[in-house]
Formats: sequence, C-alpha cells, structure tokens
Amino acid sequence: MATTKKKAHSLSTKRVVHSKRKKTRVTIDLPPEEHKRLKAIAALQGVTLQDLIIHCVDEKLHKPNAKTIEVIRKAERGEGIVECEDFEDFVKKLGLN
Repeated sequence: MATTKKKAHSLSTKRVVHSKRKKTRVTIDLPPEEHKRLKAIAALQGVTLQDLIIHCVDEKLHKPNAKTIEVIRKAERGEGIVECEDFEDFVKKLGLN
C-alpha cells in the first residue's frame, strides 16, 4: 500500500531513522476490522502501515513506566536527592563498598 499524501511530522521524521536500521520481519494476525482501522489511521497521517506500527512500538518501548515517572517528578521537586562529595562517597551511600 503506497501512500503519497502529506506526512505527519512526528512520523515522517522517524521514517528516515527506521529505514536505516536493520530489520527483522514479524508477522501478526489481526481481526480484519483492526487491520482496516490501522490502515485508515496510517493513511490519515500520510505514512505507511509499517511506519505507523514501528512508531507505536518505539513509543511503547521507550515510554517511561509509572515508577520512573514518579521518581523523575520527585527529583524535580528535590525529594530523595542524595548529595555526594565524590564517587567514593556515592558508592558508600549506595552500600556498594
């Protein structure tokens, strides 16, 4: 399925990156209505179905989980920050000595 409509910015810039990476073929079985829905979404965004799926997988793989988000928010508020004098102090405070 070739689509030549205008490309959505977020996916079109990633398309170049995807095309340079080594790929492995994956086959999945979808209900026909979900397949049609994905094709329609890709067409509306002006990208290929492959690019849409790769974008969604990348987003899921690289999106921080809830615990990571909470730790980031605490650090931004200055909570739970441990100051270290140097690397040795850092190792000691982590209990790795």
